[in-house]
Order: sequence, then C-alpha cells, then structure tokens
Amino acid sequence: MKLRILYLIAVSLSILGFVFKIDFNQVWGCMAYMFQFVDLSLYRISFLTTTTLAYTSCIFVKQRKLQIIITVLETLLWLSILLILKGGYAVGFGGAPDNTILLFDYLSLAVRLYLIFILLNVSKIWQFEFPKSTLALGFAFLILSIKVDFFAMPLVNLPAPPIQYIETDY
Repeated sequence: MKLRILYLIAVSLSILGFVFKIDFNQVWGCMAYMFQFVDLSLYRISFLTTTTLAYTSCIFVKQRKLQIIITVLETLLWLSILLILKGGYAVGFGGAPDNTILLFDYLSLAVRLYLIFILLNVSKIWQFEFPKSTLALGFAFLILSIKVDFFAMPLVNLPAPPIQYIETDY
C-alpha cells in the first residue's frame, strides 16, 4: 500500500511538472523565466509518458524484482536528464537557481530515491542506522548540490525544430 501511494505521488509530481513547465527545460543565462529557444513539448511529453508508464506498471506488477528494475531504470533516466539536459539552475541576474525548479527536482528525486530505498530495504550506511526517508532526503540534497555547483547549465542543447519561412510578395 505504501509503495502504491509513493508511485502515485511520483506520477502526480511528473504531471504537475509537465503542467507548470518545470519538469524539463533548458533555460539558462539572463533569459526571461519560461522563455526557451527550443520547443520542448515533444521531449516533455515523451518523458512524462515514460515516467507514467513505468510507475503505473510498477503499481500493477506484483514481482518485487521487476519493480526494482523498472524503478531504478526510470530513476537513472531521470538523473541523466537532470544532470545532462535540464536547465533552470543558472538563470536571471546573478545566475542563481530557480527556486521553483529546485524544489520540484528535490521533491521528485527524494520520492524516487525513497522508492528505491524501500524496495531494496536500504537503511544502513556503514554502521549507522537511518530512516529511509532521511536517507532519501539527504542523497537528494547531495545530488542537487552537485547539479547546482557543477552542472548548472545544460551540457547538451537539444536541436531546435526546423524554421519555416513564409514567402511574401513585396
């Protein structure tokens, strides 16, 4: 029951991020807040579909190993998008991270890590016992600190759609 609720929270966060355009963008520099050079709707739809299909399938799959594989693969995909493609961490005057994007990514990553820690029954690091939620929040903070400090701008800019010129008779 707890896993089902966490999977639904992860899907809900992805849908909210899609609706408010904070799930995936390549904004960086002194651009206006949601202005982007590239229309990312196809990318955003494909990432939302991947997350939704992965986590809803985990709700209905009863095999624990398959749930682990699907959850870890989706989290690795999400992390690679976060570290390589996603922007929003060096915007505006001074190049500070956008707080909305930072909070969204923190919650999304913490839920994904919490799911993995529950599925793998991880609660011990070295000789110290920690609650799984504390581990998830701590590792999410660590990963996003690395993103903010070292990968603030997108490493790869996605190609823009082809420009269509309109012929006019002057």
